[in-house]
Amino acid sequence: AAGGSSLEVRGPTSLSAGTEPLIVLDGVIFNGNISDINPNDIEAVDILKDASSAAVFGSRAASGVILITTSRGQSGKPTINFTSQVGMAEVTNSGVRPLNGREYTDFRRDLLLLENPGSPDFYFHNPDELPSDMTVDQWSNLNDNPNPDPTSEWLNRLFFFPTEVENYMAGTGVNWYNQVMQRGLRQNYDISIGGGTDKLKYYWSLGYIDNEGIVVGDEFSTIRSRLNLDAQITDWLNVGINTQFSDRNESNVPANLNSMLISSPYGSMYEEDESIKWFPNDYVGAQNPLINHLYQDKLRKINTLFTAIYAQVELPFGINYRLSYQPRFEFVKDHNFWNSETIIGGQTRNRGYGTREDGQTYEWMVDNLLKWNKEIGIHNFDITFLYNIEKFQSWLSFQSGENFNPNQNLSFHGLQFATNHLVNNNDVYSTGDALMGRLNYTLLGKYLLTASVRRDGYSAFGQENPRAIFPALAFAWRVSDETFFSSDVIDNLKARISWGINGNRDIGRYSSLARLSQNIYSNGSQVLVGVYNSSLANPALSWEKTEAYNIGVDIGFLEGRINASLDAYNMTTIDLLMERSLPRITGFDDITTNL
Repeated sequence: AAGGSSLEVRGPTSLSAGTEPLIVLDGVIFNGNISDINPNDIEAVDILKDASSAAVFGSRAASGVILITTSRGQSGKPTINFTSQVGMAEVTNSGVRPLNGREYTDFRRDLLLLENPGSPDFYFHNPDELPSDMTVDQWSNLNDNPNPDPTSEWLNRLFFFPTEVENYMAGTGVNWYNQVMQRGLRQNYDISIGGGTDKLKYYWSLGYIDNEGIVVGDEFSTIRSRLNLDAQITDWLNVGINTQFSDRNESNVPANLNSMLISSPYGSMYEEDESIKWFPNDYVGAQNPLINHLYQDKLRKINTLFTAIYAQVELPFGINYRLSYQPRFEFVKDHNFWNSETIIGGQTRNRGYGTREDGQTYEWMVDNLLKWNKEIGIHNFDITFLYNIEKFQSWLSFQSGENFNPNQNLSFHGLQFATNHLVNNNDVYSTGDALMGRLNYTLLGKYLLTASVRRDGYSAFGQENPRAIFPALAFAWRVSDETFFSSDVIDNLKARISWGINGNRDIGRYSSLARLSQNIYSNGSQVLVGVYNSSLANPALSWEKTEAYNIGVDIGFLEGRINASLDAYNMTTIDLLMERSLPRITGFDDITTNL
């Protein structure tokens, strides 16, 4: 119901580090969840694939870059848009389902025949479906001590559990597909207001989604709002703010699809006292797919706020300076409680089990951009310099409890009433910086050269290699602008070639450090807490780099009505970030290193 999936540009470039593309939202890096961006607010999406175009983002661009531009206000009267969408979600492949009664008995028969190749002919077959030359008595006597009832004898040979035998005899059971699958209702409502004057432009939106999935209990809802303001203060100063807020509710506990697929059609949903039956056919390997959906109490709420505040100054000699500050906040509550009616709270744990996980993230970036554009005769220069600094901090608190007294009525709201407690904290901190310079040079408007170099630093790497340099070059030729080019069909022809090195830093923030873990032990009279070295340091840990070559051609036909691009590229990743296995004699299983 929540949607979402993995996303890659030109395939994965790493074996262990992250391979999802970098998201750049309205010109600044966005580290949040893409589901926090309302699709109705998006004006345009562009993909940076080759190394040269993505090189300005250096350490983050090895997996490609997605540029997202949101809507902005236009001068004139306010424009109000309201959109409403209501639809249904249902299974399109009904063949993905548990076995029905006949399929289930055939499956058990065929499996037993494979596992017992020396068994007598038709030993596992239904006595009502024997060949004409075999009687039921002959079939029964294939067993030295048969059950007087042929049907009971057959079910015993198929190793049916008592509940399955009882339901088969009574002609009852459970249609697990109907119990687990559903037709989900999907709703989406959006309103936006945009407008402004020559000096001030605004855009505001508010959206609400409430989705149900195809599995019972799979639900998702979110409220998203965006505000874009752009103001021209003077002829040389522009300021603005782009901010978005989202409130995601992921407190759903869907039925277990895997358990549905392996559940016996001759199982039972409930015990005789009408409580939920943990193992519908008495086999511990097949749990009731609805246990947690019916009895688990869950609260999972995620609130995020992302803002980009900028000021743009027009300096003398055509120089443009832009300063932007991008803070992002995220608050997560993930609370769960499994009471004694569930397997986790009634068998794995005793008298209920509850957890509370509360996390906060605060990160910020500051971008300093200096641009100069100058045309001198047949030459055009576009020069950009960037200085970036960033900081990330997160705080995570986890607590759990089991064995609740006098009762479990307060769920995760009263973990203090548990007799067994666990507390765990995990606070994370990292910093980064970057310097970048780029030159776009155009000769006669048809020969284009781009050269850039970026130097990135990140605190997760070893002290010997905290920074890395990422260069890139690109050349393009507008063939269609040449005097010798003449075509009535092709009106645009451009050839491109590029080379560049991009980086990947998507690893654990403390991967290069020696870390300590908790060790709880007893001296016979009391519980003591100690620490032990759980990972090896690697001060030489360095950046993973992807070198890419790209050759491309852009062609336009029929006055731009048809456009085509053809690219050939080769990408090679070196210094792969890997967990390298170590001999156990070292006392450690592995170490994060470059291979």
